Amino acid sequence: MKPILDACCGGRYFWFDSKNPLALFMDNRVALKGHSKWRKNHSVEPDIVADFRRMPFPDKSFKLVIFDPPHLTNCGPQGDMGKRYGRLNKLTWRDDIAAGFKECWRVLDVYGVLIFKWSELSIKLKDVEPFFPTQPLIGHRTGRMARTIWCTFFKNEVLPPPAVHVHDHAEPPIDGDPCWYSRQQKNRPVTEYLEHICDTCSYSWPEECLKKRGERKR
Repeated sequence: MKPILDACCGGRYFWFDSKNPLALFMDNRVALKGHSKWRKNHSVEPDIVADFRRMPFPDKSFKLVIFDPPHLTNCGPQGDMGKRYGRLNKLTWRDDIAAGFKECWRVLDVYGVLIFKWSELSIKLKDVEPFFPTQPLIGHRTGRMARTIWCTFFKNEVLPPPAVHVHDHAEPPIDGDPCWYSRQQKNRPVTEYLEHICDTCSYSWPEECLKKRGERKR
């Protein structure tokens, strides 16, 4: 699996390398050159055709996800802007964008980055913010009227603590004791020691631990 996903690649406008080998380009449509009246060379040719609301990828598949969904609701099916940028349904856009964020977050790996691009031509960013998976780290407005917004999210999930060994050697040895476990358990029957394998200290077998203990004064 490639480490980068462009979930709504469209014409790949903002890519420095529109054929970057590290990226998987996805869109829900294919449109060849000539489909746009005003942009004759514009095309939508994704690596995979899929819906950003239901992505066909396992959880935590990508290190970087780019989410640049359609943002127009007031253009017709034959409008040139809609052909190039796609259209949002006026009635369902909230559910669609919410589902898109949920899917982007699902397929993003822990400590991964989500880049979101939005234009306020039809819908204000404040109306989209309730669907954010978390608070953005940084954001920036661009364009002549500052209607285009870029937001960067960082997926910082708390990982479960590492498993701790039964006889953690965090406590330093006392009086030259070679095995913290043996020192803590010195009042237990010897038969119980024989079941213990000290795999975290220099004395890797219970008999050696016991032998060393026997050489010390009690």
